[in-house]
Amino acid sequence: TSPARAERRPEEAVRLAQRAAVLTARRNAGILDTLARAQAEAGRFEEATGTLEEAMALDEVRHNTNALARLAARCRAYRAGVTGD
Repeated sequence: TSPARAERRPEEAVRLAQRAAVLTARRNAGILDTLARAQAEAGRFEEATGTLEEAMALDEVRHNTNALARLAARCRAYRAGVTGD
């Protein structure tokens, strides 16, 4: 995604991030976070929430509390239908 909203192509971002998630067997929390951001930008908030929950589960296993807090806040925003940008 781009900082300039007019330049964003969320569906392409979703497609590319989905491919990255497949290539990493959905075991990389950072890539899942990227996918969730793209999904939310495309208005797919329910998918984005589910993807973030996957990322949070991975970070919980790794005891990554900083990432968990950040992802949880974004998850709440996505549930409310807000991208946070």
